[in-house]
Amino acid sequence: MDRINQKKIIYPFIHYYLNEYTQANDLILDIGCGTSQYRHCTETNYFGIDLKTGAMPDGFEYDVDVIASAEAIPFVTNRFDLVFSVASFYQIRNHQKALSEIYRIIKPHGQILLFDYNQRTQQHLNKRYNLTNTRNAYPCWSQWELLARVQSAGFEGCTLLPKCSHKITPITKRIRLFYQEYRGSWAIVTGYKL
Repeated sequence: MDRINQKKIIYPFIHYYLNEYTQANDLILDIGCGTSQYRHCTETNYFGIDLKTGAMPDGFEYDVDVIASAEAIPFVTNRFDLVFSVASFYQIRNHQKALSEIYRIIKPHGQILLFDYNQRTQQHLNKRYNLTNTRNAYPCWSQWELLARVQSAGFEGCTLLPKCSHKITPITKRIRLFYQEYRGSWAIVTGYKL
């Protein structure tokens, strides 16, 4: 598999949830889009924002529609049906400001979907990049702490989602969420704006 195709691999569970929470022609925003690998996962109108354009350190190209920070999103209020972020939220310095901006630009009854790393994964990244006990260390939160942050930003019906790409029973969901946190994996949170 060549490098370009390798970078465009889509996580099946993200593809699944994007399609679960959107309808054709919805307007969606990908925060920290990087190569925009989720641009063609749905039949929606996709916009991707990131802080950079051009070549990435690994030689791949950013595919950004708008250069912007999640802390100052340059779109009008009540614009998007869904705003999502994949493995980017932990890199944002002012999480509450970013959540406030996301809340502002989502339409009433629109969704937020955060796919972020959980505490164990973030701790591993801090060790890997020698960031432990430094100012640049990534925040380390559990999936429940991320859920609480989204709730405190005003979103309703907030819930944790398991890393799966099909419908599952409530008991299986609980087991998967526990295992997901214990093992070190993803923290996936959704909620909606009233």
